[in-house]
Amino acid sequence: MFEIRWNATALVIAGTVAFAYDFFISWLLHLRYSRQFGWSFVASGLVSFSLPCVSLIGVPLYLILDAGFDVVIKGVLLLFQAVLLLVVGYLLKRKILSKIFPAKKPPSDSAVTSPPASADS
Repeated sequence: MFEIRWNATALVIAGTVAFAYDFFISWLLHLRYSRQFGWSFVASGLVSFSLPCVSLIGVPLYLILDAGFDVVIKGVLLLFQAVLLLVVGYLLKRKILSKIFPAKKPPSDSAVTSPPASADS
């Protein structure tokens, strides 16, 4: 018969990392939209982003951990995935936080150089 043997340790690690990244994305969105939606938005974000996070983070991580590769190859693959997740997380954080706290523009001198408009003309 067809039998699947799950590696419980790899499954727990992959699920934990996927859930942590899912919470990170939901937390960033909460920072952006907290005034409008509140903490219920985080709960809905955890639900809506769980499938992409599990399929894009958890499954490859589980396959890397459960594969019968040499320790060095596993380490290189895990390092590559960790760097990729950190870079994407940094880009997401920078993009979302730039919308929360936009860059301050220097005041323009147009108000100082233009004469006040008179009411008679």
